[in-house]
Amino acid sequence: MFGRKKKKAPQTDEALLSDALGDLLKDQQVKEKRKRRRQWLRWPEWLDRRVAIGLAVVVIVIIADAVRRENEEFYAVVTQAVGTVTVTTRDLPQARAPQLNEKLPDYSTIKTGPASWAELSFPDGSKVVLDANADLRIKLLEYHRGGKWRSRSFLLSSGRLIARITDNFGKESEMRVYTPACVAAARGTRFSVSADAAGAAARTVVGDGIVEVQGFTGKRMFVRGKGDCSAVAGGTPTQPAFAPAADLNAFRSRAMVQIVRTDPWYKQAELTITQTLDAPLTILGIGKCSWAVGAADFARRAGAQEALRKIHVNLEGDTNFPLWVNPATLKELGIQEQGGVESLLKNFDGAAIESYWSDGKRFQITARGRDRHKTRYQLDASGVHRAENQD
Repeated sequence: MFGRKKKKAPQTDEALLSDALGDLLKDQQVKEKRKRRRQWLRWPEWLDRRVAIGLAVVVIVIIADAVRRENEEFYAVVTQAVGTVTVTTRDLPQARAPQLNEKLPDYSTIKTGPASWAELSFPDGSKVVLDANADLRIKLLEYHRGGKWRSRSFLLSSGRLIARITDNFGKESEMRVYTPACVAAARGTRFSVSADAAGAAARTVVGDGIVEVQGFTGKRMFVRGKGDCSAVAGGTPTQPAFAPAADLNAFRSRAMVQIVRTDPWYKQAELTITQTLDAPLTILGIGKCSWAVGAADFARRAGAQEALRKIHVNLEGDTNFPLWVNPATLKELGIQEQGGVESLLKNFDGAAIESYWSDGKRFQITARGRDRHKTRYQLDASGVHRAENQD
């Protein structure tokens, strides 16, 4: 009847024996597979466990030391302070005298009084010397582990800054000095930038190498060794001329001529290892190069786009736009943002926008993200767009 199982015919002794042998063979095959797997996973006889553990410890120590070196890239160290020198930091906003070898992070300000000067040093051997009556803001110090490039950005409100960038700085790295009148960008060279107290003019003198001087209207000049270039707020930088001998004497100081050797092989090897391991170290949030715990390139790009959107919200409804804007402060745009304009600018490469254009009725802002490729974005009245020309 339906639903009732059909009874199996009784098996013979030969059939039962055959089934038993088949099950035994299958069981033996499973055991052989497990044995081979255990042998593959088993510690090689020729490798002593103590040696392997020692090698693992060495690798961990190398990575830890490399991360320590990377973390040093995010500070400017006060190696000299003569006369009246004061510093302020985000954590300690009250002006005070700096300690020798004190590390200054982003958003720190260092000022010198009359007949005073200060020296800042960096891990690659680069130096920044502040003359008397100088006011310098450290905007952004960054080292990108994956791309192995550095980005240093300063705002010089007044006084003179004398800089020397060494060959250890890196070909893809860049240092920018923003003033109330222009931007000076350099890679490997000696140069000085000065800004008058009124904030209306600035000068750039180049000892050797090439420095790009850009006005706030987008016009730029390339100044070569022993060259002198001036700029006024909102104007085009002047054609480079020969610098006076007195200005070139600043590059003969000890900090400017001191021999800086190439990074030792072990430092290069350590940084190459962490560069190779950039992805897992960033995911784990190990070291300051991770920018934030677990942050990756997509987060940096998203941060740049969101900052541009906030700027757009602040500008919506305006019908008249300034003809030029200081890219490091955006002061002329009158942006009201919770946390200040710096909270927006910190999302951009160099903690500043790249350029600003306006004819009074229209505007266009260009900025780069802080991701590996420094992705460029544009903002206009229609919103945020990814720039077509990605160089």
